[in-house]
Amino acid sequence: MNARQTTAKPGTAATIRVAMARCVLALVAGACLLAAPDAAAAGRTYTDPIDGTKVRPYDRPPRGSTRRYSDLESAARNYAGMILVGPKSGYVAWVADFERPVSPELRDFVLRELKPHARRSSQDATVAYEVFNELLHYRGAPDTERVGALLFHSYLLKRQRGQLERPGQIRNAARLEHDILQARRRALSLLAQVARDKPPKTRRAQLEWEYLIGELLRLTGEPDKALPLLRYVCENRDDAGYSVGKLACEMRDRAARKETWEDYRDAMYDVRPLLEAERAAAAKAADAAKPKGAAKDAAKDAAKPKAAATKRAAATEKAAATKKATATRDR
Repeated sequence: MNARQTTAKPGTAATIRVAMARCVLALVAGACLLAAPDAAAAGRTYTDPIDGTKVRPYDRPPRGSTRRYSDLESAARNYAGMILVGPKSGYVAWVADFERPVSPELRDFVLRELKPHARRSSQDATVAYEVFNELLHYRGAPDTERVGALLFHSYLLKRQRGQLERPGQIRNAARLEHDILQARRRALSLLAQVARDKPPKTRRAQLEWEYLIGELLRLTGEPDKALPLLRYVCENRDDAGYSVGKLACEMRDRAARKETWEDYRDAMYDVRPLLEAERAAAAKAADAAKPKGAAKDAAKDAAKPKAAATKRAAATEKAAATKKATATRDR
């Protein structure tokens, strides 16, 4: 997809909102343009406002303000490079916001809620995004900023699929697919709320959000709900732009066939088996939660029709025998 250049500083909330609007969740194509931190910014160190620790970004992003995210390595490196994590405090922020002073209340929240995850957050950007979303919620950050962080988290999780080809990683596949589903559900819930309460002002942005919601619905197992949204964007593809319009038409056809899969790195991933496993687990938990007495009552109720049928058959047989005996005596 194409994205317009922005003059906002890389990593700021403004850049995130612009990037989110332009990105439109390239879940199917696996490609998206986002403003990335410049190389000079990535090479410097930053000071954690909580404890003064010197912090470096996860990795050095490529040169240039934008690039196409179409493979595991570049996607993970650049999305991770949009945030910084204090390795001791666990504090997480966009790169350009990291050194800004924090309030005493925010400091207390970080030390209480985020510090226990500091080591994992500093080593794994997906964990960092999880706690970052908690922090944004606590701060009352703009909804569009929170949506952006939720989406970026889902992108990182999605691109970890390629790592499952390594020895010893296959056992994590089911857990990863569950994490991707949950991340998409959270992003979908908040995005739908924002689109309803504070819709974008421009026609193109509105259509991009319609596509985004529709595709998230399809990939979380609700193609019937996704179809009207994707169809609408497809029908208005001239206003939506070439890339979004083309994707909307392709995904409309998949939703019409009730398909919930996506293709990524020459593989197909379908959420349907995971949803079926969730339903089976929920049913099993519901059965286990039933009182023992209720289970016995249910068994008795199930046996009643059979007992009644047996009783009727015995009565019929007895009546026939009595009638036969009477007829014998009369002769």
